[in-house]
Amino acid sequence: MNEDLEELLRAELAGRADSAPMYSGEGLADAAITGAGRIRRRRRIGAAAGGLGLVLVGAAAAVWLPFGDAALDDAPPVATSAEEAQSDLDLEFVVERDGAYGVVNVEGEYVPLAAERRPDAVQRLQTSYVVSSTRQVEVTALDGAATAQYELPVDQFYTTVSGDAEAFAVQYYEADEDRQVYELFPGDPQSARNPAVLDLALELNLEDWNEDLLVFSSDLVSVTGGASVPHYFNDQYDWGLETAAEAGYESVVVADPADPGYVCVADLDPGSLAAPDSEDCGYLDELGTADVITQASGDAAAAGLVQDVADSFDEEVAEVEVDRDGPTGAQLFDSEYRFVDPFGRWEIGFSAQDETWALLDLSGGEAVVSELRPPRGALLPVVSHS
Repeated sequence: MNEDLEELLRAELAGRADSAPMYSGEGLADAAITGAGRIRRRRRIGAAAGGLGLVLVGAAAAVWLPFGDAALDDAPPVATSAEEAQSDLDLEFVVERDGAYGVVNVEGEYVPLAAERRPDAVQRLQTSYVVSSTRQVEVTALDGAATAQYELPVDQFYTTVSGDAEAFAVQYYEADEDRQVYELFPGDPQSARNPAVLDLALELNLEDWNEDLLVFSSDLVSVTGGASVPHYFNDQYDWGLETAAEAGYESVVVADPADPGYVCVADLDPGSLAAPDSEDCGYLDELGTADVITQASGDAAAAGLVQDVADSFDEEVAEVEVDRDGPTGAQLFDSEYRFVDPFGRWEIGFSAQDETWALLDLSGGEAVVSELRPPRGALLPVVSHS
């Protein structure tokens, strides 16, 4: 991998420290340089103890953990059964049985999925599983009783989950326009509806949202100098915020990961195609900034949501070295598939032909690599946000 690109990816990853990226139809390394040229992990806002997991790509030989100076055991890798992973790590598995797909939950129960296409990723929300496959996302209730399916116009996309795990968004790249599109969906299969669609500049990255407010990240200070005055990003740089207004949102807040606490607020006219006249910028700890966010969104909880996103940029992580010379450590880093728990409890790596998976258990005081034998027909782990 080109050293400049690797350094860029490392910087981007270190600034995000979010949960595992869910791309459909492409590998992690390819996804890092596809579309908008970014690799990101969604954070579960409000996750217990700020648990983080971050995978470095290419020649990386480290995993970032939330456990201070915890180190990996020197002992040879141990074996972990599927039952132990289910009970100790709340791990669920996506399986194929008799030509159909389903989830084996922590109780060992089989929950059928409606998907006819092999799942590329499955994420657990508060009330449902979100199944990503080629040109499709499926939302299935946790008991399998209700399902909604949505068709997408692209093969490759990124799926991210809102901080409350009640909704999700699909992001993909429009090469002809050099733009990115977000489609936002409810996480409840019984609330199926057409998605809200945002057509945005590549500089904006969706971090979190609710029914009234969208919170993005972007580089603001290099353009504004951190000044607490109005700016005109939508007018000057074609951010596409009018599409957020058309989708019915009251406001957009953009936060700068390089200067946590510095934000720009756009007050929208929901339901119209009118772009905001300007964006009001300032620091969250300045008098009046929180009031601007509240007034623009019409939501008393909006300022707290923005503060959570800003705080996530400033969280500290610690480095732990993983021995890549051993077979399990090498499998963890070099395999075809890589999954990370948003709560920081585990990381898993494997390739399609592997009978056992490499499991990095981060749930205790020490981080331990072991061989995980998944249940019969297992395709991949479920990544849970709830």
